[in-house]
Amino acid sequence: MEILPAAQKLPASSTMRSACLSLLLATACWALPPFRQSGFMDFMMEDEAGSGDRVSVPVVPDVVERGPVCPFRCQCHLRVTQCSDLGLKEIPGQIPPETTLLDLQNNKITEIKENDFKNLKGLHALILVNNLLSVIHPKAFSGLSKLQRLYLSKNLLKEVPANMPKSLQELRIHENAITKIKKSSFQGMTNVIVMELGSNPLKAIEFGAFTDLARVSYIRIADTNITEIPKGLPSSLSELHLDSNKISKVMADSLKGMKNLAKLGLGYNEISMVENGTLANVPHMRELHLDNNALTAVPPGLPEHKYIQVVYLHANKIAAIGTEDFCPPTFNYKKAMYSGISLFSNPVPYWEVQPITFRCAMSSLRVPLLLAILVSMAMCQDDYDYPPYSVLGPSGANCHPECECPITFPTAMYCDHRKLKAVPMVPTGIKYLYLQNNEIDEIKAGVFDNVTADLRWLIMDHNLLTNSKVAKGTIDKLSALEKLYLSSNQLTEPIIPSSKALEELKIMNNKLVKFPAGLLNNKENLTSVNLQQNELTSESVSGAFKGSKKLLSLDLSHNKLKKLPSGAPSSLEVLYADFNDIDSVAGGYLSKLPGLKYLRISHNKLVDSGLPSGVFNVSNLVELDLSFNKLQSIPEINENLEQLYLQANEISKFDILSFCKYTGTMIFSHLKHLRLDGNNLTYASMPPDASLCLRVATDIMTMSLLLGLVSAFCLLGAALSQDMPYEDFMAQIQACPRECHCPHNFPSAVYCDNRELKRIPKIPPHTLYLYLQNNLLEALSKEALSNATQLRWVNLNRNRITNEGLEEGALGAMAQLSQLYMDDNLLTSVPAGLPHSLEQLQLSRNRISTIPAGVFSGMDQLNLLDLQGNKLMDDAVTEVSFKGLSGLVQINLAKNQLSSMPVGLPPTTMQLFLDGNNIERIPLDYFKGLPKVAFLRLNHNKLSNSGVPRNVFNISSILELQLSHNQLTEVPFISPGLEHLHLDHNRIKSVNGSDMCPVSAKALEDYANDNAPKLRFLRLDGNDIPPPIPRDVVTCFRLLRSIVI
Repeated sequence: MEILPAAQKLPASSTMRSACLSLLLATACWALPPFRQSGFMDFMMEDEAGSGDRVSVPVVPDVVERGPVCPFRCQCHLRVTQCSDLGLKEIPGQIPPETTLLDLQNNKITEIKENDFKNLKGLHALILVNNLLSVIHPKAFSGLSKLQRLYLSKNLLKEVPANMPKSLQELRIHENAITKIKKSSFQGMTNVIVMELGSNPLKAIEFGAFTDLARVSYIRIADTNITEIPKGLPSSLSELHLDSNKISKVMADSLKGMKNLAKLGLGYNEISMVENGTLANVPHMRELHLDNNALTAVPPGLPEHKYIQVVYLHANKIAAIGTEDFCPPTFNYKKAMYSGISLFSNPVPYWEVQPITFRCAMSSLRVPLLLAILVSMAMCQDDYDYPPYSVLGPSGANCHPECECPITFPTAMYCDHRKLKAVPMVPTGIKYLYLQNNEIDEIKAGVFDNVTADLRWLIMDHNLLTNSKVAKGTIDKLSALEKLYLSSNQLTEPIIPSSKALEELKIMNNKLVKFPAGLLNNKENLTSVNLQQNELTSESVSGAFKGSKKLLSLDLSHNKLKKLPSGAPSSLEVLYADFNDIDSVAGGYLSKLPGLKYLRISHNKLVDSGLPSGVFNVSNLVELDLSFNKLQSIPEINENLEQLYLQANEISKFDILSFCKYTGTMIFSHLKHLRLDGNNLTYASMPPDASLCLRVATDIMTMSLLLGLVSAFCLLGAALSQDMPYEDFMAQIQACPRECHCPHNFPSAVYCDNRELKRIPKIPPHTLYLYLQNNLLEALSKEALSNATQLRWVNLNRNRITNEGLEEGALGAMAQLSQLYMDDNLLTSVPAGLPHSLEQLQLSRNRISTIPAGVFSGMDQLNLLDLQGNKLMDDAVTEVSFKGLSGLVQINLAKNQLSSMPVGLPPTTMQLFLDGNNIERIPLDYFKGLPKVAFLRLNHNKLSNSGVPRNVFNISSILELQLSHNQLTEVPFISPGLEHLHLDHNRIKSVNGSDMCPVSAKALEDYANDNAPKLRFLRLDGNDIPPPIPRDVVTCFRLLRSIVI
């Protein structure tokens, strides 16, 4: 299973030229861009270890040289002296003293003497890559007080050179013969930001070797002999690469204090264990690589980690995956969604992995299918680099014709996203039923009669269900049901099965007005109930959960409660009541919940008078969220509380007694995270003994108190290293909307996702990247983003935005926008007034049925357009629909209502996806207007040989052709250049090599003939073709790596 993160690569032209001339420096704390998971220093990594590439030097136009002095055979232009690739055996003389960049790579220099660089006082960059250096005089660099970059890679050095300049900001010394790094190796080198030490036969790294590297952000010690994570690594690190070593364990203490680490590479080691608590020591981790090791279980701590988004665990020995290995037990809007999880090449029985395991990963619902393909290797993986587009299809009679039953998961039936009006009859043997995202408004009697004792999961989110149209007894009969999801319907009362096996109940975003007591009395296995976004009152839920003795999580956010629910079971660990009308908490309420760890009452009407003294002073609480209320003082908490959110109240006094009644050696608060921003506190509010009481706090956020805590959180260093006035830097931090998160290490990104927002907050003008997905937004006004004139990337996926809600000019005002995501909204037509700067536009899974004429006019920079999962018909796609898209490369029109091939596509189109339509015919000359099309997908249509001219796909540009799940009876004629052909699940009864082969028999005899067919992968399964494959097929397509029949 692999959910790959979307990564943006820098242009190839972004080479060391700009790095060498301008000496562009990234900061110690600003480590990762918000949208690509690769490291921030990638643009400087042209000389990556093991790459074999030379360092690119500036290409400077010929000008009149400033003087006659220049070493023989070298070239001297401006302040660059280039002496590479000359076979030099020593440092040449007569180097111009004004040189700032000296290039000596790819020579045969064996030694650097004391006075070789004596006169180069202004040298900034020195390149000595790929020489024969084994000796460097201890004083060789003594006069280079301005040297910032030193490249000594691919030499014969046995130790780190002594007395390197204190001004160095980048040191690359990989691929040498260094066996030991001494404590004194980097002494005084406080300016280093990038350090490359990989591919050395290291045997020891002395403790304290990295002590002086106060600003270092990137260290790579890959491909060496180290057996453990080096001790004493700097806390400033944002990227640490230790791949291809011999590390066997990851201990929690080895990463202690690494609060800025965002990316950790530990792939290709021998790691069998990651100690519990390790990930808690790296709270801002975004990307973790543990692939190609010996792990037998998913590392602990992933569900609790707030920011981790990419986890590579492939090629280990993981044999089981639990439902809570990656995600918290209930939805947590403060945890980032996973954008990349890689688990292939593990001995995981895919049928034991529940789909809910990846509930906090983007597009997680089909993850088990991918897991099945990649883990079992049963679906023709062989040498094929990626799984077939679809492994779904009817499995005999045991699947309703309107649905799909995976070959690799036959007990699951997927009927989602099919515009169904009613629940289809469920056949015997189905245990997992997916009906979400349809238009179902009724459940008829008898539809579940075949599975009353078997059905475990019923997923019916995003439909039109009302109580009046659910036949009595239909869901009541499901005695084995474990999970029932009915979110985003129109229910006014809960529908509860009789099943005692029920574990999880979700009825979010409905119109529930009551939840009668006693409904859950016999639910002895129920652990999670989610009822947010309804119309429930305190009276309507009174005693409703009393009988659920194993209930762990209860979410009542976004209702009409005036007090916390009475009768909550003592087993409860998580209680969310955000966005209600609660103004008080009864004294002793929490004492009746001894297991409660997480309590959220944000966005309510809490006042000091409604909170009895000590009401939150209970030892079991770990997290308490009281933000966005009307509190004027900090309530008393227990010393065991770890996270406290009090932002956006009316607090004007910092009372240390709220945290610590007494302070001593063993008496202090365990609070780690405290938010007080948006109150009336000043720096003077902070009492002198606060540091003693809050001694373990690593993250305290108050708008005014940041001044006093700046050095502890790397803010001052970030401001200085960005060459930004401190006041401006602080202004950016303070401009972050209260509802959002703005990483200190990348303040141009604003994260407002998963916050249940109904309006867009005021976005700061410096914002480049804006995340607004997974909210409740219905409109976008021109004023909403009027400040953010520099936006490059906006994500509005999974909201409720309509065309009527888009104010004229709201999108066009973002004149520099390059990527716009509006998937899963309620748009009925392509929005007008799109920015001409757009490069990618994603509008999938809306309700789009029209493309207004001229809507794409002037959008010549757009290269990707995604319109899949909409309601486009033939009359909506005309010759002028895509006029203006002169640079379009990829267009996705899959899962619409097209019955013929779309017209008017730009001739630049290379990728055309038309799966899941009703297309029956393809005109013979259709592809003459698409001379560059290389990837063509027409799966799940109604193509037959009568509607497909045999020669229509004989196009030299096509590399991949997918025609699965159609009605073809013969193999169409293909071009010699085609590499991938999918013809599975058609009606083909035989294949003939002489008919299929696109070249003559004579051409096949010449193995050197460049016109030999390039076909490498062929799928023919799901047809009526008897084995074996005819010999002439194999003879023709001799490059075939995999045939599936």
